[in-house]
Amino acid sequence: MPGFLAACSTPAQNRGDPSGSPDGSRIGIGDGGSIGVSDASNNSACKNLQCQQRICPDETTTTLTGTVYAPNGTLPLYNALVYIPNSPVPPATPGLSCDRCGGIPPGNPVVAALTDHRGVFELKNVPVGKNIPLVIQVGKWRRQATVPEIVECQPNKLTNPEQTRLPRNRKEGDMPRIAITTGDCDNLVCLIPKLGIDPAEWGIAGEDKAVTFYAGAAYLEVNGLQKFGPHLAQMKDAASLWGKVEELSKYDMAILSCECDELLDENKPEAAFQAVTDYLARGGRVFGTDYQYVWLRYSSDPKLRSVMNIRGGSRIAENPVKLDTSFPKGKALADWLSVIQPASTYGQVSCQHVFDNFSMPMQPALQVWGSSRTPDVPDETRPRFVTVNTPVGLPPEKQCGRAVDLDAHVTLTAPDVLKSYPQDCGTTLRPGEEVLAFFFFDIASCIQEDTKDPEPPPIVR
Repeated sequence: MPGFLAACSTPAQNRGDPSGSPDGSRIGIGDGGSIGVSDASNNSACKNLQCQQRICPDETTTTLTGTVYAPNGTLPLYNALVYIPNSPVPPATPGLSCDRCGGIPPGNPVVAALTDHRGVFELKNVPVGKNIPLVIQVGKWRRQATVPEIVECQPNKLTNPEQTRLPRNRKEGDMPRIAITTGDCDNLVCLIPKLGIDPAEWGIAGEDKAVTFYAGAAYLEVNGLQKFGPHLAQMKDAASLWGKVEELSKYDMAILSCECDELLDENKPEAAFQAVTDYLARGGRVFGTDYQYVWLRYSSDPKLRSVMNIRGGSRIAENPVKLDTSFPKGKALADWLSVIQPASTYGQVSCQHVFDNFSMPMQPALQVWGSSRTPDVPDETRPRFVTVNTPVGLPPEKQCGRAVDLDAHVTLTAPDVLKSYPQDCGTTLRPGEEVLAFFFFDIASCIQEDTKDPEPPPIVR
Protein backbone atom coordinates (compact mmCIF):
# COMPACT_ATOMS: atom_id res chain seq x y z
CA MET A 1 0.00 0.00 0.00
CA PRO A 2 1.21 3.55 -0.70
CA GLY A 3 2.36 5.51 2.31
CA PHE A 4 2.06 9.19 3.17
CA LEU A 5 4.73 11.84 2.65
CA ALA A 6 5.23 13.97 5.73
CA ALA A 7 6.62 16.85 3.71
CA CYS A 8 7.48 19.09 6.67
CA SER A 9 9.21 16.45 8.74
CA THR A 10 12.66 16.47 7.11
CA PRO A 11 14.94 19.29 5.97
CA ALA A 12 14.68 20.36 2.34
CA GLN A 13 17.15 21.92 -0.03
CA ASN A 14 17.25 25.64 0.73
CA ARG A 15 17.02 27.79 -2.42
CA GLY A 16 16.58 31.20 -0.88
CA ASP A 17 17.68 32.96 2.26
CA PRO A 18 19.51 30.59 4.68
CA SER A 19 16.73 31.07 7.19
CA GLY A 20 14.21 29.60 4.73
CA SER A 21 10.84 31.28 4.11
CA PRO A 22 9.73 34.38 6.04
CA ASP A 23 7.63 32.30 8.42
CA GLY A 24 10.49 29.93 9.24
CA SER A 25 9.31 27.08 7.01
CA ARG A 26 11.83 25.20 4.95
CA ILE A 27 12.15 26.00 1.25
CA GLY A 28 12.53 23.04 -1.09
CA ILE A 29 12.64 22.12 -4.75
CA GLY A 30 9.88 23.20 -7.09
CA ASP A 31 9.17 20.02 -9.04
CA GLY A 32 7.35 18.16 -6.33
CA GLY A 33 10.16 15.68 -5.74
CA SER A 34 10.15 13.65 -2.54
CA ILE A 35 12.19 14.94 0.36
CA GLY A 36 11.24 12.51 3.12
CA VAL A 37 9.41 9.29 3.79
CA SER A 38 6.86 8.56 6.46
CA ASP A 39 3.83 6.45 7.09
CA ALA A 40 0.33 7.51 8.09
CA SER A 41 1.19 7.44 11.77
CA ASN A 42 3.94 10.01 11.39
CA ASN A 43 2.38 12.72 9.28
CA SER A 44 1.54 15.23 12.03
CA ALA A 45 4.06 17.72 10.61
CA CYS A 46 2.29 17.97 7.26
CA LYS A 47 -0.23 20.69 6.52
CA ASN A 48 -3.36 20.76 4.35
CA LEU A 49 -2.74 19.14 0.96
CA GLN A 50 0.76 18.07 1.97
CA CYS A 51 -1.00 15.38 4.00
CA GLN A 52 -2.49 13.97 0.76
CA GLN A 53 0.87 13.35 -0.90
CA ARG A 54 1.78 9.67 -1.10
CA ILE A 55 5.00 7.73 -1.27
CA CYS A 56 4.46 5.14 -4.00
CA PRO A 57 6.08 1.70 -4.39
CA ASP A 58 8.74 0.78 -6.94
CA GLU A 59 9.97 4.35 -7.40
CA THR A 60 6.71 5.40 -9.06
CA THR A 61 4.94 8.65 -8.22
CA THR A 62 1.63 10.39 -8.66
CA THR A 63 1.80 12.83 -11.58
CA LEU A 64 -0.48 15.37 -13.21
CA THR A 65 0.23 16.45 -16.79
CA GLY A 66 -1.40 18.77 -19.30
CA THR A 67 -0.79 21.57 -21.77
CA VAL A 68 -1.24 25.27 -21.02
CA TYR A 69 -2.80 27.37 -23.77
CA ALA A 70 -3.42 31.02 -24.53
CA PRO A 71 -7.01 32.17 -23.93
CA ASN A 72 -7.96 30.90 -27.41
CA GLY A 73 -7.39 27.34 -26.25
CA THR A 74 -5.21 26.46 -29.26
CA LEU A 75 -1.83 28.18 -28.82
CA PRO A 76 0.43 26.33 -26.35
CA LEU A 77 2.48 28.53 -24.03
CA TYR A 78 6.09 28.18 -22.97
CA ASN A 79 7.30 28.96 -19.43
CA ALA A 80 3.85 29.10 -17.84
CA LEU A 81 3.75 28.34 -14.12
CA VAL A 82 1.44 25.54 -12.94
CA TYR A 83 1.05 24.65 -9.29
CA ILE A 84 -1.20 23.17 -6.63
CA PRO A 85 -1.68 25.65 -3.79
CA ASN A 86 -1.66 24.56 -0.17
CA SER A 87 -3.75 27.49 1.05
CA PRO A 88 -6.33 29.87 -0.46
CA VAL A 89 -4.93 32.04 -3.25
CA PRO A 90 -5.54 35.71 -2.37
CA PRO A 91 -6.96 38.14 -4.94
CA ALA A 92 -4.47 39.65 -7.34
CA THR A 93 -3.13 43.06 -6.39
CA PRO A 94 -3.98 45.66 -9.05
CA GLY A 95 -1.48 48.23 -10.26
CA LEU A 96 2.08 48.27 -11.52
CA SER A 97 4.45 46.06 -9.55
CA CYS A 98 7.98 44.68 -9.62
CA ASP A 99 7.45 41.04 -10.54
CA ARG A 100 10.72 39.11 -10.35
CA CYS A 101 11.04 35.35 -10.68
CA GLY A 102 12.10 33.28 -7.69
CA GLY A 103 9.50 34.32 -5.14
CA ILE A 104 6.96 32.04 -3.51
CA PRO A 105 3.67 32.20 -5.49
CA PRO A 106 0.40 33.07 -3.73
CA GLY A 107 -1.10 30.08 -1.98
CA ASN A 108 2.20 28.43 -0.95
CA PRO A 109 2.43 25.68 -3.60
CA VAL A 110 2.67 22.05 -2.62
CA VAL A 111 4.17 21.25 -6.04
CA ALA A 112 4.98 23.45 -9.02
CA ALA A 113 6.31 23.15 -12.56
CA LEU A 114 6.92 25.24 -15.67
CA THR A 115 5.71 24.35 -19.14
CA ASP A 116 8.26 23.32 -21.77
CA HIS A 117 8.44 24.48 -25.39
CA ARG A 118 5.39 22.34 -26.19
CA GLY A 119 3.36 24.03 -23.46
CA VAL A 120 3.42 20.76 -21.50
CA PHE A 121 3.76 20.58 -17.73
CA GLU A 122 4.30 17.66 -15.38
CA LEU A 123 3.61 17.96 -11.66
CA LYS A 124 5.19 15.18 -9.60
CA ASN A 125 4.15 13.82 -6.21
CA VAL A 126 0.84 15.64 -6.39
CA PRO A 127 -1.76 15.36 -3.62
CA VAL A 128 -4.32 12.66 -4.25
CA GLY A 129 -8.07 12.74 -3.82
CA LYS A 130 -11.03 14.67 -5.13
CA ASN A 131 -11.38 18.37 -6.01
CA ILE A 132 -7.70 19.26 -6.02
CA PRO A 133 -7.09 22.97 -6.74
CA LEU A 134 -4.83 23.96 -9.65
CA VAL A 135 -3.36 27.36 -10.55
CA ILE A 136 -2.13 28.32 -14.03
CA GLN A 137 -0.18 31.56 -14.19
CA VAL A 138 1.83 33.76 -16.58
CA GLY A 139 2.69 36.96 -14.74
CA LYS A 140 -0.65 38.55 -13.89
CA TRP A 141 -2.54 36.11 -16.09
CA ARG A 142 -3.91 33.62 -13.59
CA ARG A 143 -6.63 31.00 -13.71
CA GLN A 144 -7.72 28.77 -10.85
CA ALA A 145 -9.32 25.45 -11.61
CA THR A 146 -10.31 22.28 -9.80
CA VAL A 147 -9.17 18.81 -10.83
CA PRO A 148 -12.13 16.50 -10.09
CA GLU A 149 -9.92 13.63 -8.92
CA ILE A 150 -6.26 12.66 -8.80
CA VAL A 151 -5.62 8.93 -8.48
CA GLU A 152 -2.60 7.94 -6.43
CA CYS A 153 0.60 6.43 -7.78
CA GLN A 154 -0.23 6.70 -11.45
CA PRO A 155 -0.19 9.29 -14.26
CA ASN A 156 -3.16 11.66 -14.30
CA LYS A 157 -3.75 13.67 -17.48
CA LEU A 158 -5.71 16.82 -18.29
CA THR A 159 -6.60 16.64 -21.98
CA ASN A 160 -9.31 19.29 -22.40
CA PRO A 161 -7.81 22.67 -23.39
CA GLU A 162 -10.73 24.39 -21.69
CA GLN A 163 -9.31 23.14 -18.38
CA THR A 164 -5.79 24.49 -18.90
CA ARG A 165 -6.04 27.70 -20.94
CA LEU A 166 -5.57 31.21 -19.58
CA PRO A 167 -8.70 33.24 -18.85
CA ARG A 168 -10.51 34.99 -21.70
CA ASN A 169 -12.04 37.49 -19.30
CA ARG A 170 -11.86 38.46 -15.64
CA LYS A 171 -14.89 36.35 -14.79
CA GLU A 172 -12.69 33.33 -15.51
CA GLY A 173 -9.61 34.59 -13.70
CA ASP A 174 -7.05 37.35 -13.35
CA MET A 175 -5.66 39.31 -16.30
CA PRO A 176 -3.05 42.04 -16.64
CA ARG A 177 -4.16 45.49 -17.66
CA ILE A 178 -2.97 46.05 -21.21
CA ALA A 179 -2.74 49.30 -23.18
CA ILE A 180 -2.49 48.83 -26.95
CA THR A 181 -2.05 51.44 -29.67
CA THR A 182 -3.15 51.31 -33.28
CA GLY A 183 -0.74 51.82 -36.17
CA ASP A 184 -1.07 51.47 -39.93
CA CYS A 185 2.35 49.85 -40.36
CA ASP A 186 1.84 46.87 -38.04
CA ASN A 187 -1.60 45.79 -36.89
CA LEU A 188 -0.64 44.55 -33.43
CA VAL A 189 -4.23 45.18 -32.39
CA CYS A 190 -5.12 42.01 -34.28
CA LEU A 191 -3.29 39.97 -31.65
CA ILE A 192 -6.07 40.69 -29.17
CA PRO A 193 -8.88 38.75 -30.93
CA LYS A 194 -6.54 36.10 -32.30
CA LEU A 195 -5.32 35.23 -28.81
CA GLY A 196 -8.90 34.78 -27.67
CA ILE A 197 -9.36 37.78 -25.37
CA ASP A 198 -13.08 38.37 -24.84
CA PRO A 199 -14.42 41.52 -26.63
CA ALA A 200 -16.19 42.32 -23.36
CA GLU A 201 -12.69 43.17 -22.03
CA TRP A 202 -11.94 45.70 -24.82
CA GLY A 203 -12.41 49.33 -23.92
CA ILE A 204 -11.18 52.91 -24.01
CA ALA A 205 -9.45 55.07 -21.41
CA GLY A 206 -11.53 55.62 -18.29
CA GLU A 207 -13.25 52.23 -18.44
CA ASP A 208 -12.54 49.22 -16.25
CA LYS A 209 -11.41 46.84 -18.98
CA ALA A 210 -8.46 44.48 -19.30
CA VAL A 211 -7.47 45.91 -22.70
CA THR A 212 -7.55 49.64 -23.43
CA PHE A 213 -7.17 50.92 -26.99
CA TYR A 214 -5.36 54.13 -27.93
CA ALA A 215 -5.12 55.73 -31.37
CA GLY A 216 -1.69 55.88 -32.97
CA ALA A 217 -0.99 58.90 -35.16
CA ALA A 218 -1.27 57.09 -38.49
CA TYR A 219 -4.87 56.11 -37.79
CA LEU A 220 -5.79 59.76 -37.50
CA GLU A 221 -4.80 60.15 -41.17
CA VAL A 222 -5.79 56.91 -42.91
CA ASN A 223 -9.37 55.61 -43.00
CA GLY A 224 -10.17 56.98 -39.54
CA LEU A 225 -11.18 55.07 -36.44
CA GLN A 226 -14.69 54.07 -37.51
CA LYS A 227 -13.33 50.67 -38.56
CA PHE A 228 -13.21 49.85 -34.84
CA GLY A 229 -16.93 50.33 -34.34
CA PRO A 230 -18.78 53.14 -32.57
CA HIS A 231 -17.43 52.38 -29.12
CA LEU A 232 -13.72 51.80 -29.73
CA ALA A 233 -13.74 54.65 -32.26
CA GLN A 234 -13.85 56.95 -29.21
CA MET A 235 -10.38 55.80 -28.13
CA LYS A 236 -8.04 58.58 -27.00
CA ASP A 237 -4.87 59.60 -28.79
CA ALA A 238 -1.79 57.53 -27.92
CA ALA A 239 -0.04 60.72 -26.79
CA SER A 240 -2.33 60.74 -23.77
CA LEU A 241 -1.01 57.27 -22.87
CA TRP A 242 2.73 57.77 -23.11
CA GLY A 243 2.70 61.46 -22.22
CA LYS A 244 2.58 60.86 -18.45
CA VAL A 245 3.97 58.08 -16.30
CA GLU A 246 0.82 58.24 -14.16
CA GLU A 247 -1.28 57.19 -17.16
CA LEU A 248 1.14 54.48 -18.25
CA SER A 249 1.28 53.13 -14.69
CA LYS A 250 -2.38 52.19 -14.88
CA TYR A 251 -1.26 49.34 -17.13
CA ASP A 252 0.99 46.33 -16.67
CA MET A 253 1.88 46.22 -20.36
CA ALA A 254 1.97 48.70 -23.25
CA ILE A 255 1.78 47.19 -26.76
CA LEU A 256 2.80 49.85 -29.28
CA SER A 257 2.12 49.37 -33.00
CA CYS A 258 4.37 50.95 -35.62
CA GLU A 259 3.09 54.35 -36.78
CA CYS A 260 5.13 54.35 -40.03
CA ASP A 261 7.53 57.04 -38.79
CA GLU A 262 9.11 58.36 -35.59
CA LEU A 263 6.60 61.27 -35.48
CA LEU A 264 8.60 63.09 -32.80
CA ASP A 265 6.95 66.44 -33.54
CA GLU A 266 3.43 65.05 -33.84
CA ASN A 267 2.79 63.04 -30.68
CA LYS A 268 6.03 62.36 -28.79
CA PRO A 269 7.18 65.38 -26.78
CA GLU A 270 10.32 65.17 -24.66
CA ALA A 271 8.25 64.52 -21.54
CA ALA A 272 6.95 61.29 -23.11
CA PHE A 273 10.45 59.77 -23.22
CA GLN A 274 10.92 60.51 -19.54
CA ALA A 275 7.51 58.97 -18.80
CA VAL A 276 8.23 55.74 -20.70
CA THR A 277 11.69 55.46 -19.11
CA ASP A 278 10.20 55.88 -15.63
CA TYR A 279 7.44 53.39 -16.46
CA LEU A 280 10.00 50.74 -17.42
CA ALA A 281 12.03 51.39 -14.27
CA ARG A 282 8.96 50.86 -12.10
CA GLY A 283 8.14 47.47 -13.61
CA GLY A 284 6.29 48.37 -16.78
CA ARG A 285 6.55 46.24 -19.90
CA VAL A 286 6.76 47.77 -23.39
CA PHE A 287 6.46 45.85 -26.67
CA GLY A 288 6.96 47.64 -29.98
CA THR A 289 7.78 47.03 -33.63
CA ASP A 290 9.82 49.03 -36.14
CA TYR A 291 9.56 52.79 -35.42
CA GLN A 292 8.53 52.19 -31.83
CA TYR A 293 12.28 51.83 -31.26
CA VAL A 294 12.04 55.56 -30.43
CA TRP A 295 11.53 54.72 -26.74
CA LEU A 296 15.03 53.23 -26.65
CA ARG A 297 16.70 55.61 -29.09
CA TYR A 298 15.58 58.78 -27.30
CA SER A 299 15.21 57.48 -23.75
CA SER A 300 15.97 59.95 -20.97
CA ASP A 301 18.22 57.26 -19.44
CA PRO A 302 21.65 57.28 -21.15
CA LYS A 303 22.23 53.66 -20.13
CA LEU A 304 19.03 52.57 -21.85
CA ARG A 305 19.89 54.65 -24.93
CA SER A 306 23.28 52.99 -25.19
CA VAL A 307 22.17 49.33 -25.26
CA MET A 308 22.55 49.43 -29.04
CA ASN A 309 23.03 51.83 -31.91
CA ILE A 310 19.75 52.81 -33.60
CA ARG A 311 20.27 54.70 -36.82
CA GLY A 312 16.65 54.79 -37.97
CA GLY A 313 15.30 55.13 -41.45
CA SER A 314 13.83 51.64 -41.73
CA ARG A 315 16.05 50.34 -44.52
CA ILE A 316 15.10 46.88 -45.70
CA ALA A 317 17.23 43.96 -44.45
CA GLU A 318 17.41 40.25 -45.20
CA ASN A 319 14.28 38.24 -44.51
CA PRO A 320 13.86 35.74 -42.75
CA VAL A 321 15.30 36.42 -39.32
CA LYS A 322 17.52 33.68 -37.90
CA LEU A 323 16.98 33.01 -34.21
CA ASP A 324 19.83 32.79 -31.71
CA THR A 325 19.55 29.35 -30.11
CA SER A 326 22.75 29.66 -28.06
CA PHE A 327 20.89 30.70 -24.90
CA PRO A 328 18.08 28.73 -23.20
CA LYS A 329 15.09 30.95 -23.94
CA GLY A 330 16.26 31.58 -27.50
CA LYS A 331 16.38 27.86 -28.14
CA ALA A 332 12.99 27.51 -26.47
CA LEU A 333 11.55 30.07 -28.92
CA ALA A 334 12.93 28.11 -31.89
CA ASP A 335 11.67 24.81 -30.45
CA TRP A 336 8.27 26.34 -29.71
CA LEU A 337 7.92 27.68 -33.25
CA SER A 338 8.76 24.23 -34.62
CA VAL A 339 5.78 22.89 -32.67
CA ILE A 340 3.45 25.67 -33.84
CA GLN A 341 4.64 25.53 -37.47
CA PRO A 342 6.16 22.07 -37.98
CA ALA A 343 6.61 22.64 -41.74
CA SER A 344 8.69 25.80 -41.22
CA THR A 345 12.49 25.96 -41.32
CA TYR A 346 13.86 25.49 -37.83
CA GLY A 347 15.17 28.66 -36.19
CA GLN A 348 13.85 31.08 -38.83
CA VAL A 349 11.04 33.62 -38.72
CA SER A 350 9.60 35.10 -41.91
CA CYS A 351 8.15 38.59 -41.52
CA GLN A 352 6.26 40.97 -43.80
CA HIS A 353 9.31 43.25 -43.73
CA VAL A 354 12.63 43.18 -41.88
CA PHE A 355 14.55 46.41 -41.28
CA ASP A 356 18.14 47.41 -40.63
CA ASN A 357 17.81 49.93 -37.80
CA PHE A 358 19.80 48.15 -35.06
CA SER A 359 23.51 47.49 -34.69
CA MET A 360 26.29 47.24 -32.10
CA PRO A 361 24.32 45.53 -29.29
CA MET A 362 25.73 46.04 -25.81
CA GLN A 363 25.49 42.65 -24.16
CA PRO A 364 24.62 41.44 -21.58
CA ALA A 365 22.30 44.46 -21.08
CA LEU A 366 20.65 43.77 -24.44
CA GLN A 367 19.58 40.25 -25.35
CA VAL A 368 19.56 39.53 -29.10
CA TRP A 369 17.00 36.88 -30.04
CA GLY A 370 17.22 37.07 -33.82
CA SER A 371 19.45 38.56 -36.51
CA SER A 372 19.78 38.79 -40.28
CA ARG A 373 22.26 40.07 -42.80
CA THR A 374 22.37 43.73 -43.75
CA PRO A 375 22.40 45.00 -47.36
CA ASP A 376 25.21 47.46 -46.59
CA VAL A 377 27.65 44.77 -45.45
CA PRO A 378 26.47 41.39 -46.78
CA ASP A 379 28.74 39.37 -44.49
CA GLU A 380 27.54 41.15 -41.33
CA THR A 381 24.51 40.17 -39.30
CA ARG A 382 22.68 42.67 -37.14
CA PRO A 383 20.03 42.40 -34.41
CA ARG A 384 16.36 42.26 -35.41
CA PHE A 385 14.59 40.92 -32.28
CA VAL A 386 15.87 42.30 -28.97
CA THR A 387 14.87 42.55 -25.30
CA VAL A 388 16.26 44.57 -22.42
CA ASN A 389 15.49 44.39 -18.70
CA THR A 390 15.37 47.66 -16.78
CA PRO A 391 16.77 49.68 -15.12
CA VAL A 392 19.84 48.99 -17.24
CA GLY A 393 23.01 48.60 -15.21
CA LEU A 394 21.39 47.17 -12.09
CA PRO A 395 21.89 43.53 -11.09
CA PRO A 396 19.09 41.17 -12.23
CA GLU A 397 17.64 40.92 -8.73
CA LYS A 398 16.95 44.68 -8.81
CA GLN A 399 15.46 44.93 -12.28
CA CYS A 400 11.68 45.23 -12.69
CA GLY A 401 10.81 46.28 -16.24
CA ARG A 402 11.25 44.84 -19.71
CA ALA A 403 11.19 46.16 -23.26
CA VAL A 404 10.83 44.11 -26.44
CA ASP A 405 11.52 45.57 -29.87
CA LEU A 406 11.17 43.76 -33.18
CA ASP A 407 12.90 45.56 -36.06
CA ALA A 408 10.26 44.26 -38.42
CA HIS A 409 6.66 44.31 -39.54
CA VAL A 410 5.13 40.95 -38.78
CA THR A 411 1.43 41.48 -39.56
CA LEU A 412 -0.16 42.61 -42.81
CA THR A 413 0.61 46.30 -43.06
CA ALA A 414 -1.43 47.91 -45.83
CA PRO A 415 -3.99 50.33 -44.29
CA ASP A 416 -6.79 49.05 -46.53
CA VAL A 417 -6.31 45.48 -45.26
CA LEU A 418 -7.98 46.37 -41.98
CA LYS A 419 -11.31 47.93 -42.93
CA SER A 420 -13.41 46.42 -40.15
CA TYR A 421 -12.12 45.37 -36.71
CA PRO A 422 -11.84 42.60 -35.67
CA GLN A 423 -13.41 40.86 -38.68
CA ASP A 424 -10.54 41.64 -41.07
CA CYS A 425 -7.94 40.36 -38.63
CA GLY A 426 -8.92 36.76 -39.19
CA THR A 427 -9.07 34.21 -36.40
CA THR A 428 -5.74 32.38 -36.62
CA LEU A 429 -2.15 33.55 -36.36
CA ARG A 430 -0.42 33.76 -39.72
CA PRO A 431 3.09 32.34 -40.16
CA GLY A 432 5.45 34.76 -38.46
CA GLU A 433 2.80 36.25 -36.18
CA GLU A 434 3.48 33.52 -33.65
CA VAL A 435 6.67 35.31 -32.59
CA LEU A 436 4.51 38.29 -31.62
CA ALA A 437 2.43 35.99 -29.43
CA PHE A 438 5.54 34.48 -27.84
CA PHE A 439 6.86 37.89 -26.78
CA PHE A 440 3.37 39.07 -25.78
CA PHE A 441 3.36 36.45 -23.04
CA ASP A 442 7.10 36.65 -22.41
CA ILE A 443 6.90 40.29 -21.33
CA ALA A 444 3.93 39.47 -19.12
CA SER A 445 6.05 36.97 -17.17
CA CYS A 446 8.23 37.59 -14.15
CA ILE A 447 11.65 39.16 -14.77
CA GLN A 448 14.62 36.81 -14.99
CA GLU A 449 17.95 36.46 -16.78
CA ASP A 450 17.27 35.24 -20.30
CA THR A 451 20.63 33.47 -20.44
CA LYS A 452 19.60 31.05 -17.69
CA ASP A 453 17.10 28.23 -17.75
CA PRO A 454 13.80 29.20 -16.11
CA GLU A 455 13.30 27.42 -12.79
CA PRO A 456 10.11 26.57 -10.91
CA PRO A 457 9.53 28.66 -7.78
CA PRO A 458 10.63 27.47 -4.34
CA ILE A 459 8.28 25.28 -2.35
CA VAL A 460 7.62 25.91 1.34
CA ARG A 461 7.81 22.63 3.24
